[in-house]
Amino acid sequence: MEIIREEFEERANEVKEYLNAIYKMENEDYSFYRTGSRNSVKIKMGNDLPKVMKATFFLLLYNLIESTIRSSFKELYDCIQNENKVISEFKDEYKLIWIMQSFKGKDPVSSNQSTYRNLISDMVSDILNSQPLSLSIDSLPISGNLDARKTRELLKKHGISEKVHYKANGGSQLLTIKEKRNALAHGHISFAECGREYTHEDLASLRKETVVFLRSVIRNIDKYIKNSGYVA
Repeated sequence: MEIIREEFEERANEVKEYLNAIYKMENEDYSFYRTGSRNSVKIKMGNDLPKVMKATFFLLLYNLIESTIRSSFKELYDCIQNENKVISEFKDEYKLIWIMQSFKGKDPVSSNQSTYRNLISDMVSDILNSQPLSLSIDSLPISGNLDARKTRELLKKHGISEKVHYKANGGSQLLTIKEKRNALAHGHISFAECGREYTHEDLASLRKETVVFLRSVIRNIDKYIKNSGYVA
C-alpha cells in the first residue's frame, strides 16, 4: 500500500496547490510572462473565472476520492489473487462477493434458464476443481456515486474497519462533493453558479476533511491486508 499512499499524497497536494491558485486569483493581479521574455503583463481576472475554478475544484476532489478508493481496493484484490488460495479458504464475505460478481452483468430480462444453469455449473466446477479466488475491481459499484456512506458500505462488505479519524467529521463532506460533481457533470448546474456558493475557506474545509477521511481508509485497508483479514 506504500505506492497507493504516495500517489494519494501527491494527488492531494495537487488539489491543495490548485486551491491556493484560486485564492491568489481572487485576491491578486496575476503577471503572465511570454516564453523566453522578461516582459510581463498584469491581468485582473474576470469575476466569473474564480467561480468556475471553484466549481472545477469539486471535480478534482471527487476524482481524488474515487481514484483512492478504487486503487486501494484493487490492491486488496491483487493481494487476494497473489495468495493463490482456493475459494473455501476465504471468509464468507469474500465467498459472497465472488458469487455476486459472478452473476453481475447477467440481464434478468434477456437471460434464460440455460444462462443461469451454465453459470452455476461453471461456479460449481471452479469450487470442485479448487480454483483460486479471483475478484474484479471493475465489479465494484463506485463509479460516480462515492460518498462516506457508500465507502463505509464497501468497507463493511469486505470485513474492513469503518473507523476514521475524528477530524474527518465522519466524512460528511463527501456527500456534498459527490452531489456537486454529479450536478456539474450532468449539466444540472453551471460552473459559475456552483462556485458562487463557496468561499475559499469552505473549499479548504472540504479538502481537509476529505483528505483525513481517505487517509483513514487507506490505513484501514493496509492493516487489513497485512493481517490477511480475508482468510478464514
